[in-house]
Amino acid sequence: MSTEKNSFQISNILIVFLTCLYLVTEVLSAFHVINTYSIWCVWLLGIGLAFYARRKKRTNVTYRKKKSTKDYGGILFWGLIIFLVILGVMAVSTVPYNWDSMTYHLTRIVHWVQEGSVDYFVTNNRRQLISPVLAEYVLLHLYLLTGTDLFFNCLQWFSLIICICILYQMMKKLGISREVSMGCLLLLVMAPVVVGESLCTQVDLFAAMCLLLTLSKIYDFAEQADGRNLKENVIQIVYIALSIGLCYLAKPNICFSVLVALVWMGIICLCKKIRWKQLLLYAVIGAVIVLLLPLPVFVRNMSYAGDPFALEYMGNIGIGSYSPKYLVVNAYKNLVAL
Repeated sequence: MSTEKNSFQISNILIVFLTCLYLVTEVLSAFHVINTYSIWCVWLLGIGLAFYARRKKRTNVTYRKKKSTKDYGGILFWGLIIFLVILGVMAVSTVPYNWDSMTYHLTRIVHWVQEGSVDYFVTNNRRQLISPVLAEYVLLHLYLLTGTDLFFNCLQWFSLIICICILYQMMKKLGISREVSMGCLLLLVMAPVVVGESLCTQVDLFAAMCLLLTLSKIYDFAEQADGRNLKENVIQIVYIALSIGLCYLAKPNICFSVLVALVWMGIICLCKKIRWKQLLLYAVIGAVIVLLLPLPVFVRNMSYAGDPFALEYMGNIGIGSYSPKYLVVNAYKNLVAL
C-alpha cells in the first residue's frame, strides 16, 4: 500500500472521527448526561469498535523503498520534526492566556460540564453561545477524559501536524520535490503567526485542518472521478459533504473558500464529460448532508435568535456585510493564507 493510499485513509478516518465526536456530544447533550462517566464509556466503546473493524479488515501493508540517495530533504525533515517537538513541549507547558480563550473558548466548556449539556445558558457574552463549537467539543472530551486543562493547547499543535501532512501529500501530487516541500513546510511552521496559534486555544489551525481535509478530498474527487463508478463517487461525495459540514462547525467563514473549490471541481467534472444528472445527484446528496450535520446548532440558534445562523449576532463576530465583493475578497484571503 502506497503512502498516498495511507494518507487517503487517514483523511477519511479523521473526518469520520470528528463527525462521530460531534454527533455523540449532541446526543449526550440532549439527555443532559455529558460527564466523565458517559464520555469514558463512549470512548471505550468507540475504541473497541475500531479495533474490531481493524481486525476484520486487516490488510498487508507494504511501503515502497526509497532510494538511498543523499539529499537535503532528510535534513529539512528532521529539522521540521525537531521544531514540532519543541512546539509540542511549549504547548503543554504554556497555559491558555489569550483574550478569546479566557472570554469564550474555554469558559463555555466549564458551563457545558456544569450543565451536562451544550444547550445555551445565561451569559452576557454571546460569543460563548453562537461561536463555532467543533474545536471546543474536542477540548470538552479531552477535559473530561484527562480531568485537566493541561493539554488544551495540544489541539492546535496536533492540527498543525495534520496540516503539514496534508500539504506535503498535496505538494507531492503536484510533482514538487521533497527538498522544496520540506523547505516550504519548515518556513511555514516557523512563521510567528503559526507558532503563536500552535501555543493557544484559538481555533484557526484547527479550522485550517478541516479546510485542508476538504480541499484534499475535493482534489482527489476531481482527479479520480468518472461517470462509470457511481457507488465510489457517491462515497467520496459523502466524505466531502461531511468535511464541509465540519468546516462550518469549526469556522463558518472558511466555507467561502470551499465554495470556490467546489466550483472548480464542478468544472473539472464537466470537462470529464460526467453526465449532468450524476452531478445533480452528487449535489443533492452533498447538500442534504451539509445541512443536516449542523442541525442541532441551527435549532439552538432558532430558539435563541429566531434565525438558524444567528446572523443578527454573528455580524459582530464574522463578516458584517454580505456584499459579493467582500465575500470574494475574504475567500481569496483564506486561499492565499494556505
